[in-house]
Amino acid sequence: EAVLYTPTPTVVVSRNTNTDTPLPPEEPAGTNPPDGAILYYYLPKNADVVKLEILDSTGMTIRTYSSQDRIPPIDPQAITVQPQWARPPQPLSAKAGSHRFMWDMHEAGASGRGGLPMTAIWGNTPYLPVGPMVKPGDFTVRLTVDGKTLEQPLKLLPDPRKAGS
Repeated sequence: EAVLYTPTPTVVVSRNTNTDTPLPPEEPAGTNPPDGAILYYYLPKNADVVKLEILDSTGMTIRTYSSQDRIPPIDPQAITVQPQWARPPQPLSAKAGSHRFMWDMHEAGASGRGGLPMTAIWGNTPYLPVGPMVKPGDFTVRLTVDGKTLEQPLKLLPDPRKAGS
C-alpha cells in the first residue's frame, strides 16, 4: 500500500536575495538546504498515475503535480546564461520505491518572461517564471495513487529573520 509520510514543518524563505552577479561555479561554496517543503512518499509497485496536490487552509488546491506532466525543456535561446545554471527538472515519479519531492512553496499561476535570474546558483536555479510564494500557515498535502487518496498536514512557518512575517 502506498504511503505519504508526514512532512516536517518548513520555514518559508526566499531562495536567494543576493542582487549581485552570482559566484562563478568554480568558486568554493557550501550547499544550502533545499528551498522548499520536502515531501516523501512510498509506492510498493509501479503506478499508472500519481498526483500530488497542495491545498491551503480552506481546502482549495493551490498547486498540482502529476506523474503524467510533461517537463518542458529549457530553451537555450531564451536565456542569457549557460543552461547548466538551471535546476534539473523534478518529475513526480510513479515507479515503485521511496521518493522525495520538493514543493517550492509557490502557487500555480506563473506569468511573465521565462529565464534564469541573476540571483543564480550553479545547477540549482529555478527556471522562471514561478507563481506567487505562499504565506506561512497550515496546508494539506494530498497524494493520489491510481485513484487512492492519502493526505498529510503541512505547516509552513514564518522566516524568523523577518519581522512581522
